[in-house]
Amino acid sequence: DQVFSILTAVREISPELKTVLGGSVIPLIQNAPLRWWEKKVSCVYDGYGKEIPELLAPGNNWPNPTENGGGGKIIIDDYSPEDFYSAGGRFDFKKYVSTCKTLGMSPMGIVEMTRGCPFTCDFCSLNSKRMLLQVRTVTTVLREIRFLLESGVNYIHIIDPTFGLPPKESDLLLRAMADIYESFPQAKFEVLTRSEIVTSKFALSLAQAGVVRCGVGMETMDKKLLASVNKKLSPENTELAAQALSANGIEVKFFHILFPGNFSEGTVRFF
Repeated sequence: DQVFSILTAVREISPELKTVLGGSVIPLIQNAPLRWWEKKVSCVYDGYGKEIPELLAPGNNWPNPTENGGGGKIIIDDYSPEDFYSAGGRFDFKKYVSTCKTLGMSPMGIVEMTRGCPFTCDFCSLNSKRMLLQVRTVTTVLREIRFLLESGVNYIHIIDPTFGLPPKESDLLLRAMADIYESFPQAKFEVLTRSEIVTSKFALSLAQAGVVRCGVGMETMDKKLLASVNKKLSPENTELAAQALSANGIEVKFFHILFPGNFSEGTVRFF
């Protein structure tokens, strides 16, 4: 419903605007958005960002809706958020945010620092292409976060597959986010991480940076089932991560993938 509302608002503001949906989840749902949101989505593709400038170029011949975008080995990291969010000055982003709020919506900013993952869990859609870990510069990410906050977007979801990798860049980002949080106390951030990354120190850094919600995988299956999907984490890691996050006032969002015929008694015991 939220995506549909956003697509509708965008179309009302600029009926001729091209709307592209892409990313790691598209291979799972294929071209379904073209059916769900008829005439609101112009194209879907399963690339990872490298193709966006070509797709948005004036006079571009749009690819077939189910065409593979070809993937990509780099993350675009040399643009200004002002230019990106305004589609090169063709779209009034701040007016769009204001319109969303007038309609009673609370806009969420989507920002990524990393893409891909060094782990190789068999069930993960990211690893259907075995993507390597790619990292944007901290400076670019901070510039984008600040632009969104200045534009009135107060809830920002950092959609790294695993926030905290790599540690050095994540530490720099969190310290700078803490400074931004002092200037924008209304800011709220959400992240996603792996349980073994979460220590008391890391959880405190998240809280000081304005993080209010953190997603953590529920590694609650027994060792045999974990091994069947190439996973090696444990329920104990999940529990310790939840305790550290909760102790710092951060809401914990568990996610768990069920495998038909392999229901885990470990999950029941965990709860």
